[in-house]
Amino acid sequence: MEKKKIGDKVILTRENGCLKIVIDQRVSVVQLLLILLWFALVIVAGFMIIPGFLNLPSEWNFEKVFYSIFLAAWFFFLFKIGKLIIWRYMGREVIQINKGELSINNLYGTVGKPQKFNTKDIRKFKEYPRSNDLLNKIINIEFLATGGERFEFEYNNGEYIFGKMLSDNEIIILERIIRKEILK
Repeated sequence: MEKKKIGDKVILTRENGCLKIVIDQRVSVVQLLLILLWFALVIVAGFMIIPGFLNLPSEWNFEKVFYSIFLAAWFFFLFKIGKLIIWRYMGREVIQINKGELSINNLYGTVGKPQKFNTKDIRKFKEYPRSNDLLNKIINIEFLATGGERFEFEYNNGEYIFGKMLSDNEIIILERIIRKEILK
């Protein structure tokens, strides 16, 4: 078994003709604490609104609609931030290339379902372009989002992206390695 580390987050393993790339999604303690603070602030905001919602009269009016929409958005963000905490605490992206098959699996600890692709049907494998506009940069601050994919390819009339939170140096090295493995 041959093991090689690329950058801070990527580990390549080659065993019996199978290439396995593990991209660690964990962040520093400070960044994780910032995410937990964000989660706590969202919880506080919701708990400040819930009593107002419960004290409204039973008939529907503008205030009840406003509170309902706010609480629906609150539950949505609470779920998304909770999922982000788990992803940043124990998440890994595992890419395997073995005997004509590419497998991409986002693991939350040990839980995840792989997507499998026949390498003969993969078209236009390339670096995924990043948007340079200011709004996208603010929204996609890397440690506050589960995205940040850096590779894309076409497969059976669909586009797929993977390679979360990779540095520019890791992209250059991985693109060459993955392209070589896919073209075998």
